[in-house]
Amino acid sequence: MKHRKGTTPKKKVHLGKVKLSYAKRLKLGFAKVHGDLDWLMGSFCEMLHDIGEENIEKALPFQGDHTERLAKIEKGKVTRAYSIAFGLLNVAEEASAASMRSMNEAMNGPAHEPGSWAQALHLLKTENADPDLVVAELPTLRIEPVLTAHPTEARRRSVLACMQEIYGILMERSGHGEKHPGEQDRRSKLKVVLERWWRTEEVRTQRPTVDMEREGVIHCLAGSMAESIALTDRRLQDAWVLAGLGKGGPVHPAVRPTLCFGTWVGGDRDGHPLVTPDTTRLSLCEYRDASLRLLSSSLEKLAGHLTLSRKYHGIPPELEKWLGDWRKRVAPEKQKVVGVYQEEPWREAVLLMRHYLPRPREGKYGYLQPEDLILDLGVIRRSLIAVGASRLAAAEVDPMIRLVEVFGFHLAALDIRQNSARHDEAVEELEALRGGTGKVPYRSRPEKERRTLIEDWLKKIPWSVEEAMGAGPAAAEVIGTYVALAEHAKLHGIDGLGLSIISMTRDVSDLLVIHVFCRVAGLTRPGEDGSEVCPLPITPLFETLNDLEAAPRVVSEFLSHPVTQKTIKVLAAQEAQVVLRKRVALVDPGEGAVVLPVQPPPILRVMIGYSDSNKDAGILASQWALHRGQRAIQDAAREKGVSARFFHGRGGTVSRGAGPTHRFLEALPQGTLAGDLRVTEQGEVIGQKYGTVATATYNLELLLAGTAWSSLSVRSSREKEAGLTEVFELLSQISMKSYRGLVHEAGFVEFFRQATPIDVVERSTIGSRPARRTGAASWADLRAIPWVFSWSQSRFFLPAWYGAGSALKELAKEHPKLFKLLKEKVREWPFARYVFNNLESGLASADLEIGHLYADLVQAAPLRKRIFGIIESEFVLVKEGLSSLFPDSLARRRPRFRFTVERRVKPLRALHEWQVKLLGEWRGLEEKGLEEAEPLLSELRQTIAAIAAGLRTTG
Repeated sequence: MKHRKGTTPKKKVHLGKVKLSYAKRLKLGFAKVHGDLDWLMGSFCEMLHDIGEENIEKALPFQGDHTERLAKIEKGKVTRAYSIAFGLLNVAEEASAASMRSMNEAMNGPAHEPGSWAQALHLLKTENADPDLVVAELPTLRIEPVLTAHPTEARRRSVLACMQEIYGILMERSGHGEKHPGEQDRRSKLKVVLERWWRTEEVRTQRPTVDMEREGVIHCLAGSMAESIALTDRRLQDAWVLAGLGKGGPVHPAVRPTLCFGTWVGGDRDGHPLVTPDTTRLSLCEYRDASLRLLSSSLEKLAGHLTLSRKYHGIPPELEKWLGDWRKRVAPEKQKVVGVYQEEPWREAVLLMRHYLPRPREGKYGYLQPEDLILDLGVIRRSLIAVGASRLAAAEVDPMIRLVEVFGFHLAALDIRQNSARHDEAVEELEALRGGTGKVPYRSRPEKERRTLIEDWLKKIPWSVEEAMGAGPAAAEVIGTYVALAEHAKLHGIDGLGLSIISMTRDVSDLLVIHVFCRVAGLTRPGEDGSEVCPLPITPLFETLNDLEAAPRVVSEFLSHPVTQKTIKVLAAQEAQVVLRKRVALVDPGEGAVVLPVQPPPILRVMIGYSDSNKDAGILASQWALHRGQRAIQDAAREKGVSARFFHGRGGTVSRGAGPTHRFLEALPQGTLAGDLRVTEQGEVIGQKYGTVATATYNLELLLAGTAWSSLSVRSSREKEAGLTEVFELLSQISMKSYRGLVHEAGFVEFFRQATPIDVVERSTIGSRPARRTGAASWADLRAIPWVFSWSQSRFFLPAWYGAGSALKELAKEHPKLFKLLKEKVREWPFARYVFNNLESGLASADLEIGHLYADLVQAAPLRKRIFGIIESEFVLVKEGLSSLFPDSLARRRPRFRFTVERRVKPLRALHEWQVKLLGEWRGLEEKGLEEAEPLLSELRQTIAAIAAGLRTTG
């Protein structure tokens, strides 16, 4: 991937002189948060006063100086008001961060903004990167955010919409100030939004449906995300010029990183009984319809902007020729409607394209594939350039081409995810059809016997699709899903179909069995030898520590299997055809400077899970297993002539893989990114990261520029972990022993269930997915998300730090030279810096003084004292260990983070005290079976939403 000329760069790269220091920017940023929050809270209090809620107004935080402790919260509406107050603080902080980024770029230059295109290209320039080679390689980069639903998304979409409106008002105000004539209008508009928010139920009374979650994904993708793409591309173009990389660059639509989207909503059925084959069938149609609506409205807008007159410009021959053909394609009544614009030929042409979009639900078909539309838009582009309107071509047509390229006719590729245990159930039902069940159930047989059974079936499928779906509920659900995919592929092709992901992949049989399901369902493509293969990338998901350790062997054996070898070739050819199809459509005739792609190597998609590995082994062991596992998987695949492409299943919290995007990308093992990033964006952070056009633009740029820098730079990929492998091996082993010692400690689960609000989380209505995979009341069956959520709500934040203290203490005591090495290198090696910065963030968010309030809910005093004592001892060890690693205080090294935490301390404490009081009362009423418990449960749900808003995190 890396093509360079010149010398190896020096270790330190200078970005230019700073006109406004980081300390001064921070000071201005903090002042802006204060000022904006005062304005927002003042408006909120005025609104409450206007509607007769003076008592609520007096109980609110963030008013004036507030040096003393806040009053205790009582029953009523105060909890809701707190939730809104925290929401306003979050909006003020987001607006301040955006303003400070803009100020940094304006004062110090765009290259000083971490993770930006400007910084990435500037650094490539310092490496003497060849601009022509960078241009050739930009289109080979592939970035695919995958939007998922989330069981702990605490805010409703209607509330998120209010927050987005307020963000817009605040950003508009930032540009004018208090004395601007429109200030009163803005304040009035703000009060309208605040009153709507106040009168909206913050917490759902019923669980959201999958349909509602799908609507949220569509709203985001077709809204703020779609609008942000052109802005992100423009920032790439501007950064190219600023970096001094010469003329041309990423101006042409074909010279952009490949961007596409995936989603799990409607396809992820792992322990989710509401995601049925019909749900998947409907979801595929809904995503397709949404994409076509987006393209239709965008073409209509484009037509309205291309009002060039034939009288002044004539009509280029190519456009005139094509117009004649396009008029014949649409129905006579559409021709008549569009015909009134014949004196504006560009407008007429685009409207004809709009009327030729597919409308399959009406029984009519237009363009068969999105690339045909791109080719037609290329005619518009060239004909504008031909009459000297190249600026219009770049500003109006290029973004339209990019929309079609990114969203196609499917909006987002729908992944199918199912647990391997459910597949085992389906196999057992299928085996019973022929009376072939043995004494040992399929799920309990040795791997060799499992493979033998599957391989026998693959030689000749022994049932019809009707027989297979009638074998039992698991077979009907599993095979019915692939039938739905096959039906969609037959009608619309496979562009809208994503990966087939197998949760809890344990061995090769878990992957091979997908071929059986696909063949039964008719979802196949012919292989080179005439056999049928699955056209979906069969993707193992390695989640637990044991599965991650076994992953290299599983990958190697899976790639060695004859069925996989046939399939991988078909998939490689299939992907090459898609890439070539898109590139040919994007590259205009005669523009040979744009390089066409070479055939990519065979690819195996591998998903790695950050959540379950952390829940299984603790944060240090999890992070090291993931890092080490990626290397080993990559090597195993490479030995088979295949490229392993990783799909990162990150969540929204430190315990589930979260952290600054550009730091996360820097910390990936050398060579594993390979210009191809696929990463989940969990439902709880979608609103924060992509809810507005501004935040969507920023976060997309971090993904795009970070992938480019990590993949194309020599400096970013140089090996820097020499000597630290042994350190992390030891830290991993010791921390895992400590962590597992706690979770397997006698009485720990009882402590967890009483010292956290897990019982409320399980009965909350904040996501369509159940909190447990199978419904079993055990720690093992509990999903990682509510596990993390519950510890966060009670302020232990235990999964984010537990075990690290014991590990650091033993390393310092038993291996002082290695500890000294870690201390010296922790900031040099991106992986080490990322892990320990995240661990430090988790620890700083914890508050064991508040945790003690929750622990007091544990009824058995000896149990409470014993478990809390263990947790507290480890907490102290982590603090001491981090202090040894980082001599400077957190406030000095990370003042912005510290400011964010400290501003929330007092109001959060008031909420926690109220939640603890409610938990005690509610559990007492529940135990007695009294109906008075239900109103208290409703109030507890309010506290969960409010605390989540205050912490800016759930699970």
